[in-house]
Parts: sequence; structure tokens; C-alpha cells
Amino acid sequence: MKFSTLFALVALSLSGWELGAQVRLTGRVVDEQTGEPLAARLEIRSEKGERFEARSIDPAKPALPYKRQVGNASLEHHVTLGVGPFVVDLLPGKYSLTAQRGKEWMPTTKEVFMGDKPQEVTLMLKHWIDLPQLGWYGGDVHSHRPWSQMPNLAMAEDVHVSFPLSHWVTSAEAGLISGNRIRDGFQGKAKTISLDKNHLIHSHNAEFEIFTVKNKSHTLGAILAIGMTGIDDDRVPPLTSFVQKVRAQGGLTDLEKHSWPWSLAIAATHKVDLFELSNNHVWQTRFGFPSWTIGETAPYMKLEQSDQGLTEWGWIDFGFQTYYALLNCGLKIMPSAGTGAGVHPVAFGFSRVYAKTEGPLELKSWLAALKAGRSFVTNGPILFAEIEGHLPGTQLKGPFAKATALRVKVHGIATLDRIEILFNGVVIHKEKLVSTPRKNGGYDAVFETFLRPDRSGWFAVRVFEQNEEKRVRFAHSAPWFVEVSGTTLGPRKEELDHILGTIDREIARNKNVLDEKSLAEFQTAREFYQRRTSP
Repeated sequence: MKFSTLFALVALSLSGWELGAQVRLTGRVVDEQTGEPLAARLEIRSEKGERFEARSIDPAKPALPYKRQVGNASLEHHVTLGVGPFVVDLLPGKYSLTAQRGKEWMPTTKEVFMGDKPQEVTLMLKHWIDLPQLGWYGGDVHSHRPWSQMPNLAMAEDVHVSFPLSHWVTSAEAGLISGNRIRDGFQGKAKTISLDKNHLIHSHNAEFEIFTVKNKSHTLGAILAIGMTGIDDDRVPPLTSFVQKVRAQGGLTDLEKHSWPWSLAIAATHKVDLFELSNNHVWQTRFGFPSWTIGETAPYMKLEQSDQGLTEWGWIDFGFQTYYALLNCGLKIMPSAGTGAGVHPVAFGFSRVYAKTEGPLELKSWLAALKAGRSFVTNGPILFAEIEGHLPGTQLKGPFAKATALRVKVHGIATLDRIEILFNGVVIHKEKLVSTPRKNGGYDAVFETFLRPDRSGWFAVRVFEQNEEKRVRFAHSAPWFVEVSGTTLGPRKEELDHILGTIDREIARNKNVLDEKSLAEFQTAREFYQRRTSP
């Protein structure tokens, strides 16, 4: 017998021995209060950190495995389970099972020691806060997960409003239909499906993410459109026709990331509706893109950095400060959140935007609330804030004869850290939050102060959680706008200098690449910003 043949037989024998040593673990995820089974996200790890994928017992409700990794430290590996029991075959040893279900359910972890006999485990999730009952519904506006997986994902992650991409184009020469890179997206006429009274999925959502122009590598950036009712074979740039079409259909446009070279021009020329304050580089696992587009940052931002580039907070703060500069230029863009799940190591709905609606959940009313700014973005805590009883997005007119009350309630799974109040992008008040344990889990904090603006501008609130790993878990309100007679809102000189410098570089970089109409859109943006003056 040849040595190679003998080696193969030994390997097969060892494989069979290992397979035979495996023991079956059967489990289920349930509502702690009612005992009813739940859809959920599940992670299984060994003591050595190895990951394992559970399977659904019911073939009609398959578990969906998801594994994405960037570098050595940034790994997202889980399955999402439909309602019903799961199984996994494991070698003897110690394992931890963690079940999660979005922001409104307390995650749970249970350790199991597998011996030589099958075992059963029940993971109980606690519904610690019910936001739909209060009229708040959370959405993820950017997803690359397949349409066929969305019912499973929406329920397992408890995302109330989902916008999976049906069309995605990465070349300026490719049409939205003829060049669509989505191979497993929705087919047919646009529709919104209702899974139950608290979960909607809309079918027609598009992204232009331009990396090539004239069939050569040339990055422009990205723009999203959600809530569309029809798709044509559009090509961009220029963007004007496409944006007009989205608006005519009742959809919204979204700046997918702040650091794209295109973003500052798109914001001004096309008055985009949304800005992702928590985008697809914000993950539960380790931040993995410290040097990505670092050349687009501005010295005045004083962003936190390590020897590798931006830290997680540096990246998020980069987005915050870019957003604030656009608001200071008079652009009433409202915040949003999108994970881009399907591309990066992040779970669908890890970041999400909650919008406040009246009455039952409907796509039209939710999009209207998002557009109006009755909203907050979060990758962790829950934030409710009002100025004199008015939700974010409200326009308040002076003169303010007396101070106006800002009242804030914060709820979190983890201990709460601090609150920061901003006026025109500057932190005007910062205070530690006092966390009070809730009866059904999590923590509450309340905060109240009084504001008396003497000039026009905008207020916003942001809050942060504490955690041992020093990860950035935050919530950020949409802005309130204030108008004080005789005063104007304008960008600070360093903000305007940075924006104009970026636009000028883009005009020069694209001069011999883009056509005249596309270049004209950059020039329109430049003229808009040039008219902005510091207050």
C-alpha cells in the first residue's frame, strides 16, 4: 500500500473518531416573561474562542450563518434563528452561547459543559423596553443582505423597518438595472411587506457606489436611495435626474459615508435628506479601518488617533464633525444609520435610527418622521429628548424671553456614562449621568437643563454608555433648529475652509475625467458653500 493511501485512511479514521465524539446540544430561545419562542441572533464559542454554527430543527425556518472578518481582530460570526428549536453538534468541552435580539431585548449568555451525553439548553431574553408601544420604530437604511433572508433577519434582530438593497452599481458606465451587482435581490414591482404590526420590509432601494469612471479606477463615493417605487436604468454622475426621481416617488436620499470625496458636494448640490451618523464601519466587533480615507480628515477636528490611524472614536467623531459642519452651512439633513450588513463584519441592525410616528407603523409615515427629524440614532442606548415638549426636528422661533427646558431620558442595557449638549456643533454642556437600575433590567438616567439661545442655530443631544472595553456606544438626537431675529447661522471659518478646499480638490481631480454636467454639480456645490459666511 502506498504511503499516501495509508495516510488518507488514517486521516479518514481520525475524522470519523472526532465525528463520533461529537455530542448534540439542542436549544431554544424564548421570551423570559411569556415563555414564547423567539427569533434571535446566536453566537456559540468554545473556551479557545472557536466559533460554531447552530442549525434549525425546522427545515422550513433555516438558520442563517453569517461570517465576515477584517484583519485578525475584527470577526463577526453568528447565525440568525427563526422561531423554533436549534441543534449543534459539539466535541466535549466548555462552550458559551449568547443570544441577542436588537436593542430592546436584554442579551443573555449561558455556559454549557458538554460531556458524552446529549443536552438541552434554554436561552431566555428579557424585553426590557418596548419602543413601538411608545410610537418609536427602528430602521436600518443600508443592507446588502439578500431579499430572501430579510424576514429571518428583521425578526431575529427586531428591526422594525428594513431596506435591503435591490440595486447596487459601482461603475459610472453601468446602469442601475443593466449593471446591477445584486444577484439575489427583490424581483418584480415595488412593494412593502408586513411581517406583523411592528415589522416592515421595503423592496426597492438603490446604491450608487462609484469606484470606476471610464472603465478606470476612480473613486467618487456613494449615495443611497430608500423607499423607491420604481427603478430605471439610471447612470450617474450627474445625479440631478436620479435624485429628482427618488423624491417624486416619495423616497429619501442618504449620504452613506461622510468621508467619501463626493459627499460634501452631494450634500449641497442635491440637498440630501439623510446623513449616516452610524455607518457601515461601526461594528460590535473591533473597529477595522483605521487608515481608510484618513486623508479626508481636517486638522481642526483634532480626531483621536493611534499609531495605526483613527481610533473607533476618531472615526465616529469624524462623522459627527462633518455632519455638524453641514448643519452649520444651513443644510437641514437629518441623521440616519445603516450597517451595510452583508459586506462587513457587522450584524444587520447593529446601528439603527428610531423615528417617532403616530398611529400604526406604515412606510410612508415612518419615512416622513425620518425626514422631519423626529428621530435618534443609536448603536447602544435609547434616547428620548424634548425642548419645551418639542421633539427633535422642530423649528423654534425666538426671541426667547425666558429659558427653555431641555428634558432628556436615557435608557441602556449597560451603565450610562455621560450626556453632551451641542449648540452649532460645539459641546456647551457635558455631565456624567447617574444610572438607576430598572426593575426589568438595564438602566435609566434623567437630565434636565435650561437653554436660552441668543442667536440662530441648532441644538442636539448625544449620550454614551460605559463599558469595560472602552467601545463607543452612543445615541445621538436629530437637531432642533432655533431662529433668533437679527442673527444668522453659518459655518466656522475652519469648517468652511475645509469644505471649500475639499470641493476645489475634487474639481481639479475630476476635470479631465467627468463630463461637463457632472463637473457642474461640483461647481454648484462650491458656489453654495462660498455664499455661506461665519456668523
